[in-house]
Amino acid sequence: MINHRILLTSVGIGLGALAGVAACGTGEGTGPVADGGVPDAPSTNNADASEPGATSTFTVGGTITGLEGDGLLLESGGDSVVVSKSDKTFVFPKRLEAGARFAVTVKVQPSGPAQTCVVTNGEGTVSGNVTSVSVDCSTNTYVTRVKVTGLVGTGLVLQNNGGDDLTVNASGDFAFAKKVSSGAPYLVTIKTQPANEECEVKVASGTVVDADVTATVTCRQNRVVFTTSTVYDGKLGGLDGADAKCQARATAANLPGTFRAWLSDATGSPSTRFNKSTVPYVLIDGTVVADSYAALTTAPLKHALDLTEIGGVVVTEPQFGRQVVWSTTRENGTVYWDEYSCVHWTSNAETDASQVGSPIVTDTGWSASWTGQPCSRSAPLYCFEQ
Repeated sequence: MINHRILLTSVGIGLGALAGVAACGTGEGTGPVADGGVPDAPSTNNADASEPGATSTFTVGGTITGLEGDGLLLESGGDSVVVSKSDKTFVFPKRLEAGARFAVTVKVQPSGPAQTCVVTNGEGTVSGNVTSVSVDCSTNTYVTRVKVTGLVGTGLVLQNNGGDDLTVNASGDFAFAKKVSSGAPYLVTIKTQPANEECEVKVASGTVVDADVTATVTCRQNRVVFTTSTVYDGKLGGLDGADAKCQARATAANLPGTFRAWLSDATGSPSTRFNKSTVPYVLIDGTVVADSYAALTTAPLKHALDLTEIGGVVVTEPQFGRQVVWSTTRENGTVYWDEYSCVHWTSNAETDASQVGSPIVTDTGWSASWTGQPCSRSAPLYCFEQ
């Protein structure tokens, strides 16, 4: 007869042992298991869930549009990020906890070209990764200004970059209507000269950077011409050397402007080197010599070039016995004969010669009177304001 009490007791002990194994497993369980359930899932937030009191952190960033310059610097709560013009988005390096405040601002505006960037949706409270901040950039524009001096008449018309006509009827400060973008060029030119005057643009062109630009326009009713009070042999240092001598005499006499010598050789002549005036040439006392460059080179003079830069009479060349001026230039402004140019105005040898003009006549002889003046002798120069 089987002892059922002993069999049931053995089965009970076996089942209890199996239950204990199921409860302990391999020692990697996550906690008690509810009836019919699964172990609890581990934490998946951005903080380290194994550390006591750890919390989630999030990024702050957004989008960039219109950026063309360099050096844009954004700031938020002491954190900053440099944005390149190739970037379409940005993210601050420091992460913020949920509930923290953020406030994005532009600390440094971009340059090259100069731009102004504006932040939209730049403030708020962190509750997740922030991607809604928008930074929109636009290129700055600046005014092209003009300072006009010496204008007496009316009808001066200026242009900027080939358009945007600006009519000026008096001396003063003016501005073109259209602004020019940073990084873009400007070019001020004269479209129409005023009646009986001649205007010239200085500081006429350049590139707009980060401020308004100003061109200067100087107008005048005449240009000065004189015969030098000093004399020189034929070794003038070429045409450039002769020009320098004219400029030095004008500067010493406090005459403004740029002066060049009425002198020629194979390398150049007044026809190629002069700014051809449309207003009269006058002596320093205001006497009109010719009404324009065209009149100077096609008709007898209205008055001889018989005054120096200091208002004196032109000296007489002692050996020649006459008042003569270095020239080698025809009355039409072209070279007379290169053979007679003191070897391109570099020689003072007795054997080299030049052609000279007369400062006391008004016919064509003012420029071409005699040929054969030895380069060892001395003569003054005709000097014309450009």
